[in-house]
Amino acid sequence: MSQKVLFSQFATKYPFLIIISIILGFSGALFNGVSTTLIVPIILKIVGQEVDLSKAPSLIKAIMYPFDNIDENYRILAMSAAIILALLFKNAATYASALTAGSLNRKLSSEMRKDAINMLMTVDINFFAKSKLGDLMNRFNGEIPRTTSSLSNFVRLVTLSITILVFLGILLSISWELTICSTILLSLVTLGCQLPISRSKN
Repeated sequence: MSQKVLFSQFATKYPFLIIISIILGFSGALFNGVSTTLIVPIILKIVGQEVDLSKAPSLIKAIMYPFDNIDENYRILAMSAAIILALLFKNAATYASALTAGSLNRKLSSEMRKDAINMLMTVDINFFAKSKLGDLMNRFNGEIPRTTSSLSNFVRLVTLSITILVFLGILLSISWELTICSTILLSLVTLGCQLPISRSKN
């Protein structure tokens, strides 16, 4: 059985945990984005600048809509409380995602070890005569944790890809010109950092 088939065979046994882990990871990033959006008007208000949302994108207006009917004297306080609440939800989602990922790793590791032991119980005695004990222990203690960590990295990659696509869509809806300019500038900064990084590695 190939490695990809074996990987997908064990991954499909726990689809619920994988989906929950992805949803929780994305929720943490989403709450972080909401809290970041709310903190900008607060900073502008603190420094004495007027916050005019009449020309703001529809997404920003939707986030700020619950605070429009609040009295001006209490609006900053309500937005600050919303930021704290969003940060609490973000940390709770991140913590729950870590617990879910840990539970998934333990279940996968246990399932793989059970299948490996069952396989060892069915092989011919000649297999044990030709195999070394160190090789078998390396399979149990090395390859199984490596496989479970590969699935965890795959879940993180899917979560990160979904988060990037969603926030890229949000940034494009706010201002596609600013998004393109910031992407180009960020790429130039990243490329500029690669030269000293490669030199330091050498």
